[in-house]
Amino acid sequence: MKEKPRLRWYSWLLLAFVALLVIGSLLPEVEDDTEKVSMADYPVFNEGDQVDLQGATFQVISSEWVKELPGSKKDVTPDECWLVVKVTTKNDEKVDQLLVDPIYLFDEDEKQYSKALVSGSEMSMPVQPEQQVFADMIFDVPPDKKYSMRFTRAAYVDSAWVDKGALVNITPKGTPYIIPEWMKQDESTMAYVMMQGFVKRNLKAPATAKFPSLAWDDQVRVVRVSGQKYMVYGYVDAQNSFGALIRTNYTGVVEQTAEEEWTLQDFAFGSD
Repeated sequence: MKEKPRLRWYSWLLLAFVALLVIGSLLPEVEDDTEKVSMADYPVFNEGDQVDLQGATFQVISSEWVKELPGSKKDVTPDECWLVVKVTTKNDEKVDQLLVDPIYLFDEDEKQYSKALVSGSEMSMPVQPEQQVFADMIFDVPPDKKYSMRFTRAAYVDSAWVDKGALVNITPKGTPYIIPEWMKQDESTMAYVMMQGFVKRNLKAPATAKFPSLAWDDQVRVVRVSGQKYMVYGYVDAQNSFGALIRTNYTGVVEQTAEEEWTLQDFAFGSD
């Protein structure tokens, strides 16, 4: 009597794969929760226009490319370019609360940029009746796009929230300051190398200088202060004027000012 042929392991694997495909097709599709906003969904205005949406008045006062940010954020290095949009809003309607949220920026392809940093009044907080607030909306965006800012507001009317929105086309003034690639890199190792050169200039016998490894010696540290400015803590073994080998601690600050250029900002020796 012949034995019936058994399914091999790879046949079972194929059947399991087909079963998973069938089960997957029966499951409900998970919707993409990424916000998709069509320009057609909002009335469109131009920069400088006063936008009145049922009691809430919005206006883009101006927009411009800047090299340094206003206030305490000026030391932040952007990935692209800084765009500052000055906006104002007023609660003309006498409602208890008016939530204003003008932090969304769209390019002509309707791609949303929502990385806004807010300075001045926080416009996404409730705006009281007859109150007017101003804010600088700061975006880190590519320089080669045309942008529209979306205003949304929610007014609490008769125990319910009423949402409205509008798009305002902006034309930024000035020239975008494009951050060079070398300014984005962490050059801590190079900062240590450059500091060694500056240290040697202050030694009696620079040819005898021996520096420890940054990777293996915990007495050497390089701290990126801001941008391409680095503070270096370390030591050097070198001969003094009597020929004796001594160890000397030092601290200093170096800054990369161009792709192939470094300057010494601060330096001090300190012996053990």
